[in-house]
Amino acid sequence: MSPGKGEANLVPHFTGDVVLAKYLYLKIFFLAVDCGRDFGVPENGRADYDTTTFGSRVQYSCNPGFALNTSNNLNVSFRQCLAGGVWSGATPTCAGS
Repeated sequence: MSPGKGEANLVPHFTGDVVLAKYLYLKIFFLAVDCGRDFGVPENGRADYDTTTFGSRVQYSCNPGFALNTSNNLNVSFRQCLAGGVWSGATPTCAGS
């Protein structure tokens, strides 16, 4: 329904194309975020990952005879690439068991 003379259409109108364009923009933005390979590898351990883009995770594990350090009650065995292009948390360490 079009507004009549002297009336304003106060309801915004979004077409499918506008919604799709916004979705694609956000998808491209987040795909463009790359945290790089500066996630660190613990001594006596390893870091496994597939990609270094937004949302990716680096999974840490330790060599036989070593265990992930759980100091400060942080039992985190992974880091995640954040929207700001940095890795979450800190690189864990491997301690002899």
